[in-house]
Amino acid sequence: MKALAAVQASLDRIAATDGRVNAFTSVLADRALARAEGIDRDGHAGPLAGVPFAVKNLFDIDGLITLAGSKIERDGAPARSDAVLVQRLEAAGAVLVGALNMDEYAYGFTTENSHEGPTCNPHDLSRIAGGSSGGSAAAVAAGQVPLTLGSDTNGSIRVPASLCGVFGLKPTFGRLPRTGSYPFVASLDHLGPFARSTRDLALAYDAMQGHDAHDPACNPRAADPVMPTLMRGTDGLRVGILGGWFRAMAQPGALAAVERVASALGSHRIVEWPEVDRARAAAFIITNNEGASLHLADLQTRPQDFEPLSRDRFLAGALLPGPAPAPLVRAPGGRVLPRRRRAAGPGHALHGTGHRHRMAGHRRPAPAGARQHGAADAAHLLHRSARGHGAGVGLRHRRAAPAHRRADHRRALARRPLPARVAGPRTGRRRARARGQGPLTMQINLPDVHAEMTAAFARYEDALVNNRVEVLDELFWTSPHTVRYGVGENLYGIDEIRAFRLARPSVGLARTISQTVITTFGRDFATAMTLFQREGSTKTGRQSQTWVRLPEGWRVVAAHVSLMA
Repeated sequence: MKALAAVQASLDRIAATDGRVNAFTSVLADRALARAEGIDRDGHAGPLAGVPFAVKNLFDIDGLITLAGSKIERDGAPARSDAVLVQRLEAAGAVLVGALNMDEYAYGFTTENSHEGPTCNPHDLSRIAGGSSGGSAAAVAAGQVPLTLGSDTNGSIRVPASLCGVFGLKPTFGRLPRTGSYPFVASLDHLGPFARSTRDLALAYDAMQGHDAHDPACNPRAADPVMPTLMRGTDGLRVGILGGWFRAMAQPGALAAVERVASALGSHRIVEWPEVDRARAAAFIITNNEGASLHLADLQTRPQDFEPLSRDRFLAGALLPGPAPAPLVRAPGGRVLPRRRRAAGPGHALHGTGHRHRMAGHRRPAPAGARQHGAADAAHLLHRSARGHGAGVGLRHRRAAPAHRRADHRRALARRPLPARVAGPRTGRRRARARGQGPLTMQINLPDVHAEMTAAFARYEDALVNNRVEVLDELFWTSPHTVRYGVGENLYGIDEIRAFRLARPSVGLARTISQTVITTFGRDFATAMTLFQREGSTKTGRQSQTWVRLPEGWRVVAAHVSLMA
């Protein structure tokens, strides 16, 4: 098939299906057709000659604003060149046809984006496509393009690939450069392809391999093509079935699918991977902290412009104690990592005898209902005490974000090298204390604590619908650092919040709650998430509150309310 015919067929398919799937945020028809004509005219013989592809809209595309799923970035300037991986695919003959929908700033697992609308699963439009690279998976599943690019920090390629029934590849960290992409968590971000087959994945992966000095985490090793080994099958590979935490957390349907695959591969050995729960907790904390530090200025000045679901997560990260995270201090190839990111040593349980692992040495209408929820099992999570560190959005004693993370430097990763920063010496006293105290644990939803918090929330709800201002004032933290974001107002400090309540009409506050999820963390911290409908309104409201136990009782320290169309 000629490149022009392949590209035109892709554009026709997008036009016919994307009104239902909503995978694309931009379609580059003129650019794509012009390039396809050039490939046919010049006889391009690359391995991907004439193959249409699209990319998650956190990749730079020359002449297009890099949105990263956000409203805020629409104010930015268009990119002046394509991302490195886009350039490499086009050098292999592929043709870029557009940019794809995603969770805002890649912080989500469903691609329910309030700015662009939700991406639907092509197999069942009532279901999610997964995220944050939902548009990338859905576009392949819908037959719009045979190849797309996405990003993966905590599952954002693997989750949508699984839910949409396509193939996705999260390469080893550092194997593909991220130059010209908008970062989410630079310490954990990976870029990779989606495709209809493993062969297509291999062709794309080989075309994108190679070092790029502008990404300090990109490994300088030479390209290692995988196409020549693709047909070897599983010969020489050890295939195991992960048990323990993975099996305990999986649903029956997932376990059955794993058993079918394991049987087909002739694998029956159960492998236990120790401390997965701690690794997962650490990844989420790193994600929360590093992601929030990137957007702190906008959280303080433009909170109403964030997608409500990602805003909650970034606000939680901004409340974590401690300074902004340090970047990598040396490029790969003998690079030095901050101590907290060094891999477990050979004596660690992770390296079981005879099975040592090589470790790395980095607005359309909103959805009709909020589906980002799930059961929270009681669990023990590794954490540490704050030890006096300040936390909060806008507290004076919080250390300012380093220059490379401020708003005016928040452009695509590695357009300029990150400055090196080496942690200062640690005192012997702190080391001794750390050795002397074992890991702390945090228990989720302790029954007595959860009952207390449920009663406090019920008291709040009764006071709200009956406009008992004195009770509402009592239940909010009496501090200039209390924050309340509403549909049309942003309030900082208890004085502004109380003044707003006094001026608010007492009618129209009655509401019906359709769902409330209260989660307690340890004995002193909790969140309350609520879906509601106001009387006389067809819109669904979302309310998110952060509660802390103070000497005087449970108090709201941060809250926000938003409406879905």
